[in-house]
Amino acid sequence: MSDFEAALARNPNNAEAYLCRGKAHAELGRAREAMADLTRCLELNPDCADAYFERSRLYAMRGAFEASQADRRKALELDPSLR
Repeated sequence: MSDFEAALARNPNNAEAYLCRGKAHAELGRAREAMADLTRCLELNPDCADAYFERSRLYAMRGAFEASQADRRKALELDPSLR
């Protein structure tokens, strides 16, 4: 996690660092932090299929199935290999 913090300290607009940190938060069960980082990644890079895909999983875990489906559709639109 400290590597992502360092990358973001150097460049607070580093979408890839937000993506990676968001995934790490999700793996650690920190859904709120993961959602915030993935959403920030998408603000910086709206074409990041991985962020949409990961965020769709978080939405599904929350029971927000419409949001989950919308993010999954967007992820697959951007990168059909995520199937």
